[in-house]
Formats: sequence, C-alpha cells, structure tokens
Amino acid sequence: MKSKIDIILETQSAYADPHNTAFAPIQGMEQRCVITTIDGRHCAVGRCMTEQSQQKYLNSVGPSIGFGDMDEPMLKPEYRGHSGEFWLAIQRFHDAIAKGSPVEVIEQYWDDLFDYHDLETIPSLSEQADLQ
Repeated sequence: MKSKIDIILETQSAYADPHNTAFAPIQGMEQRCVITTIDGRHCAVGRCMTEQSQQKYLNSVGPSIGFGDMDEPMLKPEYRGHSGEFWLAIQRFHDAIAKGSPVEVIEQYWDDLFDYHDLETIPSLSEQADLQ
C-alpha cells in the first residue's frame, strides 16, 4: 500500500503541468473535472482507480463516485487503505490546479493535506521550487 505522503507527492508530480489534469467540457455544463476524459486523462482519484472503474466513470464528474463512501475495489491495490476524506482532499488539490487557481489557493490545499491528515510536513510547493 502506498503511504499518504507517497500519494500526495505523486499527485503533485503528475499535475505539475496543469494540462495533465482532467478538466474537460461536459455536455450541458461548463468545464469540470472528470474522473477520466475521453482522451484518457484522469483526475487525481481517477488515475488511482482500476481500469474497469476508469471506464465505468468515463467523462463523469468526481462527486458521482461519492468520495465518502468510496469502495476499495474501485482503486488499484496499491492505493487502497485510505479514507474517502483523504481522497477528497487529494481531489481538491488537483481541482485547484486544474482551475488555474491562484498559487496561494493551491498552497492552502497543499498545506491542508498535511495538516488535516496529521502528516509530517515537507517543504511547501514554493519552497520546493526555490530548492531547484
């Protein structure tokens, strides 16, 4: 099982380029984050889901899966064992990036991931950029 820290860092890396997010137009709606886009991009939770689940939720918006009641078999085995609240926080971080939110907002979601889940703090996103 991947640790929360591993998943958070993996998510940050996966969406360092906002074009990798699953922000797409939905029929009858404005652009929204979807589990899996038609062109194969995934939201933060979608990329951790089994291929069968990704296909089931093709072009579906995130709340349709009910993060609080997320069924473990929906996830690839290495991502199982974390609460729906954790996955919702990961998704919020992704969504802030996808929507082009101000850096301060993205930083707040980043900090919330660590604070809310009582994880050891690692450098903030801006501190990491300064280190490179």
